[in-house]
Amino acid sequence: MGFARFIQSECRIETFEVPVQIGAELSGKSTTNEAFVLLSPQYIPCSLLWFTRYLQIKHPTVLLPHDHTNNLTAAVIRVMGGCEVIYLNRKSAFDKEQLFSRLQGMYPTMTQSQMDSRFRPQHARMRAALSALLHFVATAKSNISDVTETGPFRVLYLEPEVSEVLQITRTEQHPCAYQGVGRSKDGFCLFSFVNHTQSPLGRSLLRQWFSLPSNDMEEIQRRRSVVRYFTDPSRRDLLLHLRRVIRRVKPTGRLFTLMRRGKMTIKKYQMLFRTICAFLSLYEMIAPVGHELPFLFEVLHSFDMAEISRMAHLLEGVIDGVGGHKVSLAEGGKTEGDTHISVHMDSDTTGLLRELHGRMHHLGSSLGAYANEAFQALSPALRSSLYIQCLYLPPYGYLMCVGGEQLLFTCQLEMDQHAPDEFPAAMGDAVIVDQAPKRPPGVLDYMQNHYGWTLHHEENNTYFFKSAAMLELDAVVGDLRERICRREDEIRKEMEESLLYRSLYLLPPSRVVAELDCLLSFAYGALQHNWSCPTFVPRAGYLSITDGWHPLLEVSTGALTPFSFTVDDNVSRVNIITGPNQSGKSVLLGAIAHIVFLSHLGSYVPAMSVELGLFGGIFSTVSTAAKIGASNSSFTEELSSLNRILHLSEANTAARASVGMEYPDTEGNGAPPEEYPPLILLDEFGRGTTPEDGIALMGAVLRYFTGVLPEQKDSPERNEIVLLTTHFTEILDTALTEDDDKEEEELPFPFELLQYYVMQCSPVYADHTLSLHAPMKEGLNRLPIDAVPTFTPFRVTGERGRHRECIAQFRQKEKHLLLGPALGRQCGLPDELVSMWEEYLLIMTEKDAAE
Repeated sequence: MGFARFIQSECRIETFEVPVQIGAELSGKSTTNEAFVLLSPQYIPCSLLWFTRYLQIKHPTVLLPHDHTNNLTAAVIRVMGGCEVIYLNRKSAFDKEQLFSRLQGMYPTMTQSQMDSRFRPQHARMRAALSALLHFVATAKSNISDVTETGPFRVLYLEPEVSEVLQITRTEQHPCAYQGVGRSKDGFCLFSFVNHTQSPLGRSLLRQWFSLPSNDMEEIQRRRSVVRYFTDPSRRDLLLHLRRVIRRVKPTGRLFTLMRRGKMTIKKYQMLFRTICAFLSLYEMIAPVGHELPFLFEVLHSFDMAEISRMAHLLEGVIDGVGGHKVSLAEGGKTEGDTHISVHMDSDTTGLLRELHGRMHHLGSSLGAYANEAFQALSPALRSSLYIQCLYLPPYGYLMCVGGEQLLFTCQLEMDQHAPDEFPAAMGDAVIVDQAPKRPPGVLDYMQNHYGWTLHHEENNTYFFKSAAMLELDAVVGDLRERICRREDEIRKEMEESLLYRSLYLLPPSRVVAELDCLLSFAYGALQHNWSCPTFVPRAGYLSITDGWHPLLEVSTGALTPFSFTVDDNVSRVNIITGPNQSGKSVLLGAIAHIVFLSHLGSYVPAMSVELGLFGGIFSTVSTAAKIGASNSSFTEELSSLNRILHLSEANTAARASVGMEYPDTEGNGAPPEEYPPLILLDEFGRGTTPEDGIALMGAVLRYFTGVLPEQKDSPERNEIVLLTTHFTEILDTALTEDDDKEEEELPFPFELLQYYVMQCSPVYADHTLSLHAPMKEGLNRLPIDAVPTFTPFRVTGERGRHRECIAQFRQKEKHLLLGPALGRQCGLPDELVSMWEEYLLIMTEKDAAE
């Protein structure tokens, strides 16, 4: 199948072709004439598991031909749901012959031979998919910076529910999430423990790595080489300086979207400028050491320093308040209700902006001179009582304002002295000074006839007048502030057009800086927690851990006892782990899962040394507690999870045993994903039912995974790595027959195909003289009051003749410890209840000993 994906945040297209192994239940379907029917996600072929995880995480828009040539892909999308599907015409869109002409639109000088060297001709389906995607992106008028052929996705498959159970990722919902209020956050999990990223880009990419961990050896080695480089003590200062600079890097996509919409603010401009300056600083810091590591050379190669420097100079030279310049107007040119952003006067090459600013600077003194000129033209009586002020009021223009009471009173007295009969008083023969006089019509005529003042409007007992000088200012000077803002907007838009044109130059650095942030986070965590570098060996299914520990337990407890554990695909595929309560069985499974997971991320691991091969996935049973709102019982959920695991295991085995399926390996990508065994973790399997049911089911599961099937001598070769913890040691008793001389093939239980581990636990006893609980029978004071887990699995030999002896010793030791009441006392149970618990346990122990 051919795939092509458009990474919109980077304006980049990746394309590849992968083989798909169809299971026996789908082998009879035709890919062209008959539709595939997938009843549930568990029937999706293993070859497309990476595709299902990609759909769950990315929720992309999928382009398919409408003539049913991709029925399997359509069936997978239909079962997974949540994705938009667009059907295109196969002849016009999915035409590989049109690929060359469509690529020439991006690369005008590309020749046919150059295209064949970049996109292999034998990958016809990939070329058809790429041709359709280029056609669709061109129709949507989206920018494309680069098109590359990459290797197929190689993903360590991990379902979200299993990730939650193993505390690899954990999401805590807001208390009011059921009302649609609040946002979720990361809980206490491996992601929150490992995440030391400094930028939003790094956090987002690290979350993607946790969702789609890689099992591509080349990619893992590439990441690990960077982590190893920065964990060198001599480069610690470089590590810390790079992290400080990366902290200033912000996502630029959102900023350029706001720029296109004309909604940029001064803070957004400052954020963009700091990001660009951070890129420039990173280049200067990495340049001296770029030749020491291929990844660092790739980082340097992603920077176009000329264009990025030009963007920094544009922002610093145009926007006032960016690059250390103080804003000339209040808060970036803002007044109350104003969102205008001012620019530097020197950014206008025409000089018009500087001229307007000069006029604006002298406007106050000019208006004062006009007010003084108008004041001197008044009569002595009016000058003695009036105060004139010239100002600009948008949208009225330039006005002279005079106080209403003083104007009316003084002007009325002057009118009475010069012509008492011509201008009668509006309120009679007397003028009441204590009250504000009403405006007589003759006063306005007097001011207009004698001084040329025309009333414009009245507001708050203040009169605003227009004069010839004010009309001249309106015509010649106008709204200086509005003219300045308009000119600044023109300059700013020219700058934004230039920045948008160069925005593609920030996409490659953003991608590699996000990856650098994640790898520096791994290196910083490895130095902080004293982790070691895992070693990959060419043996799929091999795992050897020396002095390892659970990373989350490191946070909650101060002292840890490391464990060692070895799993080999050849001799120890299926492993049983048992032990007392609080001995660390679940912690051991979680620690192994975390070490395997971190190794596939390219990170260091919490152990002194680790050797492992690649794994195809991590699977585990999921209980109802992990599925909030589930309607089934915990045992039903456990059986459903088991069914899912068995199906994937069967499909994996069938794919390995298939013949005639060729996997191209011209690029040295290694074995196909089906060759990598899954890691299956079954914690306290069968605890949700009766002991008899659980023991029988566990025995059947163990026989199934070991390949010892009833009435079947030639079972398929299996490669699953199974770790199972249980308290049901009775399964081994039922497997042991009274006749140890039976032939090996007649044994109902495959001892020789299992490895048996006991988790050791150190008991803590009470002092003889202290009575820590109610008086009981003699000897009860030697019952343990506490248990200290060592997290150390003790391997019981696999020789058939010693199984009975080792199991009997362990069961006797477990009964001797009797750690259950000790845990109950720690949990605060009443002493009377714990005492009766201990008494019943002693009775049962004596009964078993008698039998």
